[in-house]
Amino acid sequence: FIALLVLLFNLPTSPVFEKKLEEIVNFQKLSQSYSTGRNVDEIHEILLESSVSAVQADAAWLEILQSGIPDRKCLTFHIDNFQIQEIKSKIGKSRSYKILGSELIKHIKPERYFFNLRNYRFRSVLIFPISVQGEQIGTLALLKEIPDGFNQEMIGVIRTFVNQVSISIENYRLFDSVIENERYIKELNIARAVQKNLLPETLGQSSLFEITAFSRTADEVGGDYYDILYKKNSVVIIIADVSSKGTSAVFYMSQMKGIFQSLAQIDLDSKEFLTLANNALSMGLDKASFITVSLFLVDGNASEIDYSRAGHCPVLFYSKKTKLAEFLYGEGVGLGIMRNHEFGSHVNIHRIVFEAGDILLMFTDGLVEAKNPAREEFGYEKLKNLLLLTADQDIEKIKNTIIDELYRFCEMKNPEDDYSMVILKFK
Repeated sequence: FIALLVLLFNLPTSPVFEKKLEEIVNFQKLSQSYSTGRNVDEIHEILLESSVSAVQADAAWLEILQSGIPDRKCLTFHIDNFQIQEIKSKIGKSRSYKILGSELIKHIKPERYFFNLRNYRFRSVLIFPISVQGEQIGTLALLKEIPDGFNQEMIGVIRTFVNQVSISIENYRLFDSVIENERYIKELNIARAVQKNLLPETLGQSSLFEITAFSRTADEVGGDYYDILYKKNSVVIIIADVSSKGTSAVFYMSQMKGIFQSLAQIDLDSKEFLTLANNALSMGLDKASFITVSLFLVDGNASEIDYSRAGHCPVLFYSKKTKLAEFLYGEGVGLGIMRNHEFGSHVNIHRIVFEAGDILLMFTDGLVEAKNPAREEFGYEKLKNLLLLTADQDIEKIKNTIIDELYRFCEMKNPEDDYSMVILKFK
């Protein structure tokens, strides 16, 4: 008799235990979906399968919003797209009950809703919006052919599943973000290394002049470039500024360096040099990008400098004889702006005669356009006055005075734009 009673009392609990065990297994699948390396699509499939199984739904669909794509991805179970649209239409006309409240509503909002439909195959509809960090990314709909087919226990199970999926997808996104950041950092380190190699480690020595340079980037990598090439009877010097920023600027800098190192080997005047450089760069530069350049050919035998300017800043020249400093301008447009044979007509050659003690200061626009907290620019006149003040000192002292004054003026050490300068003091 006792054995019979035990059997009778255990019979109805066996399927309950099996059901609970199945729910636990499904929840475990969802909770481990991220750690087991499943992608987001597989997580969606597990959610749909687990939810259908947990409430013994007759049909279901899972609609996913895809970022930047108007069409929605839809996973289905025993239902087609025509029926889905039909049910959505009926839901819009029916009364719905907020699961955690009692008020009647007319529209689906980011809550969980239970619908009873009349005169239709599916009489009960349970809708759960899926959200990640407050953003709705999809909707889970479960359907039954009987009215009031979902009780609070079923709703609680589905809520747990949906919440776990939201956590898994958020973790997946965070993990993707970490990977993307690591990839970006690696690319940035490569760009830094490339940029470091693009600028000369040393500027060499010359019997004609002393030379020094300085460069600082506003971001992790910058677009300023300078270089020098010593030839038998002359020296070729370039200073340039790429309009782009970041890693693309480094790529264009490398192109500019290759062109400089190639053309500087040939006996070209500064106008021919810039014309050929423009032709070469026009085939590789993005249409929205350009490079401003100033090119200097120093002739030691004649004590002359021929220079041409392609949209770059003026050069500051100090004459020891007259004790005066002036900015030397010149016509020209940036390389890559005019991509035809007319570029050469906008470039001219200018000549400077130098003597011992004269100074040539080349720079990029980030230097004179640096701003203080009051949004005032460092400016050309301040740079000119600093050169006049330090002209009798050695070039390292000149450079350090300008840099120190720039930092004092800006009240910070991080410029808003890249800035570079190259200083020559003739012997």
